[in-house]
Amino acid sequence: MAGNGTDPLPFSAEERRERESLGATLAAHHSNRTLAARHLVIDRATIWRKLHRLRLIPEGSR
Repeated sequence: MAGNGTDPLPFSAEERRERESLGATLAAHHSNRTLAARHLVIDRATIWRKLHRLRLIPEGSR
């Protein structure tokens, strides 16, 4: 049931595009976050934060 505080909010169109792009980049680099970050020219910490924000990896994962 939406709105009960347990369901995550839906992604915006921009977040969906970013999620798809990041997922594709990770797939192209065989889930290697360091290589994906280099390809995207962003820091490894930034890709980690994006993965969590976009719920591409579960909370608590490192």
